Amino acid sequence: MTDREMAKHRLERVGDRIHEEVSDLLLKQIRDPRVEFVTVTGVKMSPDLEQATVYISALGDQDVREAALKALEGATGFIRRELAVRLGMRVTPAIRFLLDDSWERGARVDALLDRLRLEEPPPDDADRENAAPGE
Repeated sequence: MTDREMAKHRLERVGDRIHEEVSDLLLKQIRDPRVEFVTVTGVKMSPDLEQATVYISALGDQDVREAALKALEGATGFIRRELAVRLGMRVTPAIRFLLDDSWERGARVDALLDRLRLEEPPPDDADRENAAPGE
């Protein structure tokens, strides 16, 4: 394994552990009702392992998601201290929370594809047989 591959593997391992531990903290130790329906969807590590961007999704409208994000930002110090104990790393990464809206984008793409399917009927077999080659 090359140095680059080993570094990438370490980034993934640390990100996976942070994902696991933050999820566990949300489930078992953070009692704020604003984060009751929050799910960690991913973690992206900086190459130097000093910054962890934690992507979250939350059930509810935009106001509920923003409130959940504010609650997590307020709990960042607690979460980072807990990660320091649980991970045992020399330097605990700084934590930044961001809303993950990828499922919303996916839903919009699905809706657009559904609309296209309804607007454009599939070609008949007869139309394909009568078409000139290359059409």
